[in-house]
Amino acid sequence: MMEPVADEQAEALLYAAERSLFDATVRLEQALAALGQRSKPGAKAKPTLEQARLWSSLIQAGLVKLEQRVERAA
Repeated sequence: MMEPVADEQAEALLYAAERSLFDATVRLEQALAALGQRSKPGAKAKPTLEQARLWSSLIQAGLVKLEQRVERAA
């Protein structure tokens, strides 16, 4: 069993990670919305849009991995 100090540190780290992930997700959504407003129907995706999609995939993969680790730890 973890000591109280370790529990508090782990809780603080998890909160910071959650906040960072939330902030990154919001910024990604804003970027995608801005790119969507500029793009024309049928136009080829620009590198910026592809980069935003890549970041979206990375965030989703990270969430899945985190969930798996939490389930194993429980």
